[in-house]
Amino acid sequence: MTLGNLIKKHRIAAGLTQVDLAEHVGAAQPTISNLESGRIPPSLALLSLLAIVLGITPQALGEAVLATWDARTGSRTTAART
Repeated sequence: MTLGNLIKKHRIAAGLTQVDLAEHVGAAQPTISNLESGRIPPSLALLSLLAIVLGITPQALGEAVLATWDARTGSRTTAART
């Protein structure tokens, strides 16, 4: 699962709109939209806030970041990880 999909899944599960999530993390709604669509990567600070607000574990975030990278580069490195 890509980072954008993970953020969106947890946002919806938490009953938050993009506007709500943006307010919780101190960002603008277009930033959340762009993150969910994969148009922009989050800063480390924003990634940390998203994890806290959405209750995403560091492991899940790391896997999603790697999956997103793999999808963009066409790499198959995810399959080699355990």
